[in-house]
Amino acid sequence: MPGPAKLQAAGIVVYKLVEGRILYLLLQTSYMKHHWTPPKGFVDDNEDILTTALRETQEEAGLSKADFVLDPTFKESFTYFDPSKQGNKTAHYFLARVADPAKVQVTLSGEHQDYKWLDRTEASQYAEHADMAELFRKAELFIHSQAL
Repeated sequence: MPGPAKLQAAGIVVYKLVEGRILYLLLQTSYMKHHWTPPKGFVDDNEDILTTALRETQEEAGLSKADFVLDPTFKESFTYFDPSKQGNKTAHYFLARVADPAKVQVTLSGEHQDYKWLDRTEASQYAEHADMAELFRKAELFIHSQAL
């Protein structure tokens, strides 16, 4: 008898540079606990994780590939228990910088009720999970290593 399918999600940590500050995009869900995360969603059977990340960012935040510069060398993954699915889920995240912070326009899907651009400390507090705080820490280290 086969075991449960592996739950996977993929998303993009979207950031913008404003007056030397790094600000991350977080979306607040319109369901359950109204938690805050970067855009992400479940991987469809016919998709690779990058395709999912791009699709979910477009669907949830209204941001297309033309709105940001994806860094092909940054990818972080972590596994956690998803109470809504009663199983472990692996989340894969890529990193992308907004191409033009003055022109970027976030358009939320029905899955979300709010969004914020937050610095790493605030983003970690809003996200509330140690895995997310570590993701933002790694993203920030990576961004600084690329010489803002």
